[in-house]
Amino acid sequence: MEVFHWLVLIGIGFLSFVPPIRLHQYKQYEKYRMLRYFVTAIFVWTLVTFFIHLSENILVIYHVSLLVYPLVFLIVCLGHETIQKFVGRTTPVWMKALAVMFFFVNLGFSMTNEHHLLVMAKQRSALADKEAIFSAPFGPFFLVHTALSYVIIVTVIIKLFLHLWKRFDSDLMRLPYALILFITVFGLTLNVVHVFFHTFYIDITYLFIAVFGYYIYWLVFNRDFRFRLLATGHEVLVNAMREMYVIIDNQGGIIEYSQNFFQRLGIPARKCKDMEALMDHLHRNAVIFTDFDHVKDEHRQDKPYLYRTDQNFTLPGFNQRGTLVLFDDETSTVRLLEKLNYAVRHDRMTRLHNRSSFETDREAYEKNLPDCGVLLTDLNGLKLYNDTLGHERGDRLIETYADMLRTYAEAGATIYRFGGDEFLVFFEKTDEETLQSIEAALQEKAAKTEFPLRVSVSSGYAIRRENESLDSLLQRADRRLYAMKKSASAEFTEAFKVWMENRERESESENH
Repeated sequence: MEVFHWLVLIGIGFLSFVPPIRLHQYKQYEKYRMLRYFVTAIFVWTLVTFFIHLSENILVIYHVSLLVYPLVFLIVCLGHETIQKFVGRTTPVWMKALAVMFFFVNLGFSMTNEHHLLVMAKQRSALADKEAIFSAPFGPFFLVHTALSYVIIVTVIIKLFLHLWKRFDSDLMRLPYALILFITVFGLTLNVVHVFFHTFYIDITYLFIAVFGYYIYWLVFNRDFRFRLLATGHEVLVNAMREMYVIIDNQGGIIEYSQNFFQRLGIPARKCKDMEALMDHLHRNAVIFTDFDHVKDEHRQDKPYLYRTDQNFTLPGFNQRGTLVLFDDETSTVRLLEKLNYAVRHDRMTRLHNRSSFETDREAYEKNLPDCGVLLTDLNGLKLYNDTLGHERGDRLIETYADMLRTYAEAGATIYRFGGDEFLVFFEKTDEETLQSIEAALQEKAAKTEFPLRVSVSSGYAIRRENESLDSLLQRADRRLYAMKKSASAEFTEAFKVWMENRERESESENH
């Protein structure tokens, strides 16, 4: 073989050797498994080609040359799957099954060619040297094999064209687009000449697929964002972070994510090819927020709370932009904030809202609730309980009354404990008839209680008037309350004294 041919063969051999060696370093990454198989199969073809050109055994060269055909078909199929992965598509199972069947048929015909001459149309005995084998006429099955292989190759190229064309506005995609155009036109032209018009000493199909395979490797390794990240060593850093992360390119496509991200949240990784699809799944599985103020007043959800931060960056030396999206699990922090917020806004004894909570809500009530109403209530005789029976008994009285009021919270009202014995029932929308019936029902409940936990309540209600302030509303309710309290408080005091006297007489009788 001429020196020029050997130089070409060695050069192409080197191109086929580099990708599998480099990709072997990243064999744990599922996304590049098919690419690794593809370039490894091309390298095997390189070894076979060198063996054929170095060997002098005609019998061995004959059989090995025939085995190249199923190997080529396998490489073409692996190339198709590699591009499918690259463009984010999946080949139907039935198509994969047909490809596997044809591969084994191809392998069978190639191994038994001497009996039917369907692949190489000459008996081995009629082939005197390498040149005769290389220039031997093709059988009908070879034409089927070639046609099917070309169909797959053209399909691959079209898919790659379309994928790159969508990104042609990016400077990073113009060079790959020009290269694939040149390789395709030049390679296919030489292949047609080699198969149908003039047989070259070096297999042009091998040269074309080897160069195309290296191009795909270059496109992925030097243009694919994730490999850039691996090559620059950033992955070690991001894997060490406690946050879950996603890396996206400037098109919104997901390039990389932390290993436990999808498993932890129960999200199918195969369905999340871009950030939009991922966020759609995330919102169903977690609460995503970018500001703690947005979740502090939010109704508690039994989902993880993930704090999202986005950091744009450019990889040095590559001029390629992307975004590192961090999801920090702040569920425990949010739960703690909820507890703190609850403690700030609720009365510890009754677990009702406190005066501070009302002051926080006041502005919203003032602006947004023109039809609101209030029922202001006050426990009668609490001081008597505390002074006579002790504060523990007084606290039990407060808790008993709070439980009575809590039923209105279940109906949509908000209950506030304003002070020691003063409570506010706030209705966002109500009318006078409703408040009258609620007040009457509350008085009826209180009247059914008995000593030593007899509940006596003074109350006053008011409906908000047009353009009336909450202060004015509360003052009107307060005036009604104190109008009732003058008589209700005196009645309770008298009843309490009678109960205490009866209690003392009973106690003396028991002692005698």
